[in-house]
Amino acid sequence: MKRALSLALGLCAAGALFSSCASKPEVKIVLLDPCADSGQSFREAASYAEFVVYKNRCPTDETLAAGKTDGAVYKSTVAADGKLPEVGDLGKGKYGFAALMRDENCSVIGFGCTEADMDTIREVRVAVRAWTNPCTDSQCDLCTPLSGPGCDPPKTCSAGRCIEEDAPSCDLTVVAGGALPEPATATARLTGPAIVATPDGYVIAYREQDAAGTTLSANVMGLSDNGTLKPPSKFNLGGCTGVEMKDGIGIAYSGNGGLAATSLPNCGGTGAGAVFVPFDSLGVVGDAKGPKNSTFQELTVASNGLAAGAAVGDYDFVFRVVLSTPEIQRAVVTTNPTPTNSPFKEVPIVEPFGTEDVPFAMVATSPKVRAYMAPVPSKSGMVLQMGPNASDPFNITGEVMLPDASWGAITAWDDTVAAIVPSVAGVSMKAVALGGTTLSDVASGTIGSGAVKGGAMATLRDNLFILTSAASNLTVHRVTGVEGTLASSSSDDVALPDKIGTVQLSNFDGNHVAMAAARSRVAVVWLTRGTLSAGDPTGGWALLRCSD
Repeated sequence: MKRALSLALGLCAAGALFSSCASKPEVKIVLLDPCADSGQSFREAASYAEFVVYKNRCPTDETLAAGKTDGAVYKSTVAADGKLPEVGDLGKGKYGFAALMRDENCSVIGFGCTEADMDTIREVRVAVRAWTNPCTDSQCDLCTPLSGPGCDPPKTCSAGRCIEEDAPSCDLTVVAGGALPEPATATARLTGPAIVATPDGYVIAYREQDAAGTTLSANVMGLSDNGTLKPPSKFNLGGCTGVEMKDGIGIAYSGNGGLAATSLPNCGGTGAGAVFVPFDSLGVVGDAKGPKNSTFQELTVASNGLAAGAAVGDYDFVFRVVLSTPEIQRAVVTTNPTPTNSPFKEVPIVEPFGTEDVPFAMVATSPKVRAYMAPVPSKSGMVLQMGPNASDPFNITGEVMLPDASWGAITAWDDTVAAIVPSVAGVSMKAVALGGTTLSDVASGTIGSGAVKGGAMATLRDNLFILTSAASNLTVHRVTGVEGTLASSSSDDVALPDKIGTVQLSNFDGNHVAMAAARSRVAVVWLTRGTLSAGDPTGGWALLRCSD
């Protein structure tokens, strides 16, 4: 029986949107379900839990019972039996912390609110009951769920929130940001970055090499929803003199853990290979595996080179390998190894684009669909192959063409895959849905403007976010309709400020970016340039909050 749920809340001084907050006192928020003692758990009866923070004081019980949360400084809705999100940075002062338990129609069945002064309080307890039920004979029936109204027209209930169908569903604001760890050498070579959302935050990975090529390391670190970047875990990848690593790094999360993957150089003719670094939801890393193959003259990995596989704990891995000739290969990596499959499962390694010399390939998956994308010279374009994500063997349903390009980005949700490639101005976007044995176009259009050097994609709620980058510029574009009809153009574009924390975008060359989204956050990470100059920062990160 569910009794209580707690979370930590990071606090910074008011106005400190981009500072790292040298000291962040943690406040524990505890959600109590006292009626569970009498056999009525509000958390078990509810479909959704809405967590709301008000400045100064709680609203009236009648306001909360009606589900009205106007004027809140923060609100987020999650599954009732899920983990409540971190609220992020709040200034000192008095706040009202409310929890609303909603049914499948968004009606409030129980609520609670507690006022606390953040100058002195370090734990806030919120008891969820039917506080507005009438009392008779000095007895108050606080444990019978309320049956209040749902959403007032024209608003409708969507995943526990009352929204207008044609209203913007996510206006982004930058709420935190800062620098990546200092480079080991002033003129370090950098590849990546990659970032993935986990149930408890995000994990960032990138690779660093000295100018001589002899020192090569993979750096993996956790980033919390409230903007705490953990110290990196560094893995020595065994660089070799004169060999510059220029490919990317893949990252994905499956089941209860994640994996980062990148290439290992062919030093002294011993063969190239790959390294796989497992990590948990907080970014705590496990034992890395680095298999090599003596027949591999070279192995390279692109951004989006790793995705969750068909089975929990499995990962779909695509890479370019040079044998007697170059080709793209695909394998299944597992974090559930047996003595005979560590770290590769015993499934056929296939060439999704044949044996043609293709410069790179990407993969994206959802529980329903799997897609590979690569620029295929013989077809003079970017080829997107799609099929069901039902088993390890990949059965291609069909393929779609995008304009030829030197880079691209890809993402998947439900039965849909979206991809971008650079255009003359902005990026060309195409979304395609898998339906049985056919593919159907969902949307296509041009996003952004001007010359674009890099990009990434992520989905959150009803939104497809597209990150475009150029010299000294990072912009997040929002395309609506992920849960319905996807639009062909973006709205509410957000350009990141020129300075985020201590990091100036004036040094950024526009080439190395990644993005992930979860809960109410969109996380962006970038590297300053492929080869740093003395004084250059490694790069930076930013968290954008999606307001209701």
